[in-house]
This record gives sequence, C-alpha cells and structure tokens, in this order.
Amino acid sequence: MDPLTQMALGATVGQAGFRRRLGRRAALVGAVAALLPDLDVVPVAFMGPLAEWRYHRGITHALWFGLVLGPVLGAAIARWETRRAPGPAPGADPGRVRAWIALLVLALVTHPLLDVLTVYGTQLLAPFSTRRFALSAVPIIDPVYTGILVAALAVGLLRPARARLAAAAACAALIVGTGYLFLGLAQNARAEAEARRQLAAEGVRYDRVRVYTTIFQIWLRRVVVRRPDEVWVGFVSTWSPRPIRWTRYPVPESPLVDRVRATEAGRTFEWFTSGETLAVVRPAERGGAVVELTDLRYGLPGGNERGFWGVRGVFDAAGRLVAEPTRFSIPRQVDRGALGALVRAAFGRPNDRY
Repeated sequence: MDPLTQMALGATVGQAGFRRRLGRRAALVGAVAALLPDLDVVPVAFMGPLAEWRYHRGITHALWFGLVLGPVLGAAIARWETRRAPGPAPGADPGRVRAWIALLVLALVTHPLLDVLTVYGTQLLAPFSTRRFALSAVPIIDPVYTGILVAALAVGLLRPARARLAAAAACAALIVGTGYLFLGLAQNARAEAEARRQLAAEGVRYDRVRVYTTIFQIWLRRVVVRRPDEVWVGFVSTWSPRPIRWTRYPVPESPLVDRVRATEAGRTFEWFTSGETLAVVRPAERGGAVVELTDLRYGLPGGNERGFWGVRGVFDAAGRLVAEPTRFSIPRQVDRGALGALVRAAFGRPNDRY
C-alpha cells in the first residue's frame, strides 16, 4: 500500500505492543522501520524503465528480510540507547533488547504482508522464487483503513501520559483494521460471484473471470472476463449491485503480438501482470503497425478500461521491430468528474449512469 499507510501500520504496532515498555518513541521507530522495505525504489530509479516492474517489492519485501534485518536493527537501537544513558555505561536491559527486536521484526514483516493484499502483489520468497503473491482485498490507497490506524495514533499523541489508553486504542485499531482487510477480501469473492451470475443469466461462455480492486474504497471491483475471441472489462459494486456494462475488446490474431510478448520487455510485463494483459494492434505510419500490451488489473469507470500503463512495440511495413518495445503510460484524468463517476459506480442507485 502507499507509504503513509505502511508507516501508520508500523507506528500502530509500536504503540500497541511496545509503548508501555519502550515509551512514545516505539511508534516513531515502528513507522520508520515500516517504511524501509520501500526504499528499494531509490536504486530502481536509476536502473531503467523496466526496473520498477522487475525489482520493486522484491528482496526487501521477502519475508526473510524482516526476520534477518529486524534483530540487527533492534539490537543496534538498544545498544545506542544504552550508550546515551547518563552516568556509567550500564549493561543493556535484556527485556528492552528483546522488545526493540520484536518491534523491528514486526514492523518490517507486516509491510510485505499488507502489500500482498493489493493487486500489485509482492515477492514474498525473493530471491529464491520470482512468484508474485497478490490478494485483491484493498486498493493501494484506502482512506478508511489508513484512517483507522491514524485515529489510534491520534489517541497516543493527544494523551501522551496515558500509555495504557494509547496501547488499548492501537490494539483496537489493529483488530478493526484486520477485520476491514478481511471484509475487503470478501468483497472480491462477492463481486466475482455476481459477475459469474450475470454472465450465466445472459448465457455467456467464457474461459476465465478475475476481479480486482479499484481505488479509495473496497466496494467497487473491476471485472476482467476472457473469452476465446474477446476480452470483456466491466465494474461491479457489491454495495449497490446493478447490471454490468461491458467494454469489449477483440483478441487480435496477429503474430506481431506474440513477437512483442517474446521480447525482454514483453516477458517482464507478462510476469509483472501475471498474464493479465490486453493486446491492441493499430496501424502505424508508412504501413507499419503498433502493438500495445496494457495491464488490465488497473482502470477506472469512465474511459480508463484499458488500464494505465503498458508496453509498446512498433513494426515497420516489412514486419520488423523498429526498436526494443518500451514502457508507456495512458493519460488519465483524476478530477472531480472522474471521482464522481467512481462514487456513482460504487454507491449510486441502480439507475445511475457512470
């Protein structure tokens, strides 16, 4: 999820389990530790246009990373704390050392576990496996889940002398927040069941149905249906179910598509998307062709059905690749109209247009 939410989760873990033992700094250290796995974006920024897909949420998001780095950082903080103590240097308090280690381990490990609950997914077993683990429970940005955590942290800030109250609020936030995550996962199952029901009622044959989150809330889901000759994309609300309006894309029968998918960029993109791509072939200048692969896991109602980004290959009139396929983005608007369409699709009445 977004860095703010990750930091809020780490801080809440610190406040819930370690505030009374380690003081108010437990929340601050938890927040900073929870952000560390996402520092992999720093080297990625200098490694080329495909590096984000290849390496972000890789080694630093593996489960072993927190289990190994957590004890090292926790022991280092305990040692630093002991050295700063006034008077003759006492020996480190074993209880505080264990507490710091436990906090760092939990803050680091909860980061990838939370990322698993988004469609982006994460490589929990890197570098031993490149498999991406992803459960479409909550969007990458979810104000409700973030708000639950921030509310608990506010109690700790506004009542600094009441460690017991702060810890209780943080524990409650973790319980309620976890329940919210499972509620989001249940919405995906409900949305898929509703999509399959509507397809069956219409007598539509299909090969596969997959459902993904959208953004800002857990109720509106994006549905991708694969048929032998078409890909259907639609949106279903579990808050206010209504007939799905499908956008249909033909599956192009062109060897150029396979050639783009066989390139390094194409293979990387297919792996990154878990094969959930849409191919579009259109004419290019001087008799050539342009092949675009887009990520069908992302998109919003009202014109963003194809997705937000992808890989583009350009061929000349003789069918030769002009250059190695490159990453591209599809322009999208995030304005009042787009947000209004999102709200109507998620919470509107059955006859509302979106």
